[in-house]
Amino acid sequence: MTENYSTETVGIDFCPFCERVSLTLPKLSHLDKQTQICSLCSHIESMLEFKYLFNGNSRKILEERLNRINSDMYKIENIDSHKFRYLTMIKSLMRVNLKNFKA
Repeated sequence: MTENYSTETVGIDFCPFCERVSLTLPKLSHLDKQTQICSLCSHIESMLEFKYLFNGNSRKILEERLNRINSDMYKIENIDSHKFRYLTMIKSLMRVNLKNFKA
């Protein structure tokens, strides 16, 4: 006898950040603290925040990183995706950092 497993009973889901199948989505996104994402994407979000928000020691570096985010966002086809919204948030925070930067 074969059993029919649906995605709800097995716990298979899609991570909205990487859009890959995941057996568990144990972490909350930094974007809204509600969207569940896979562990790897949670780590990626943390590293992106560190790289783009907290690890800039010159205005030129911050501007280069902002340009990099713009080019990364240009490559994303689905503007409603979680990844696009997350990068939009990082970009907004970087603009505030640039505005407040004293060099």
